[in-house]
Amino acid sequence: MTADDSADDDSEQKRSSPSSPSSSWAPTSSNSPAAASLRDGLIDEDGFDWSGDIFEGDIGYDPKTDPMRYQFTEAELQEQQRAMTALSNKWRAERLAREARERRWFGFCPRAELLNARVAMFFFAVGMFTEYVTGQSMPQQIEYFLRILGIIE
Repeated sequence: MTADDSADDDSEQKRSSPSSPSSSWAPTSSNSPAAASLRDGLIDEDGFDWSGDIFEGDIGYDPKTDPMRYQFTEAELQEQQRAMTALSNKWRAERLAREARERRWFGFCPRAELLNARVAMFFFAVGMFTEYVTGQSMPQQIEYFLRILGIIE
C-alpha cells in the first residue's frame, strides 16, 4: 500500500462519516416514520415537525381561516381595548398594593419581623462578647445597665 492509497482511503472515510459536514447523513433505518419525515422534509434539523402547518400557496390554504388575515370590526377592537384596560388597571392595583405591603417597616409584616430578628441577633452577639470580656453573665449585665439608668437601686 502506497502513501497515495492511504490518502484515498482517508478521504473516503471522511466522506462517509456522519460527523463530516459535507456528508448527507440520514437515519440508518429508512423504513421508520422519522426517516420518512426527514426524507420528505417535514422535520427540520432541530426536530421541529412542520407537517401540521399550512401556509399561503399550499394546498388546502383558506385565507378566511388564516389568523394573520382576520379583520377585526371596530366594535371588536373597542371591546378588546376595554377588556385590556380593565385588566391593566386590575394588575396595576395589585402591584401597588403588593409594593405598599413590602414597604411597611412597622406592625406585623415580614420586613418588621426581619428587622426585629436581626437586631435581636446583634444584641445577643454583643451580650456574649461582653460576657467573655467582663465575666458577667447576661442577667448581670442587664442588672448593671438598669442600675446605671437608675431604674433599680
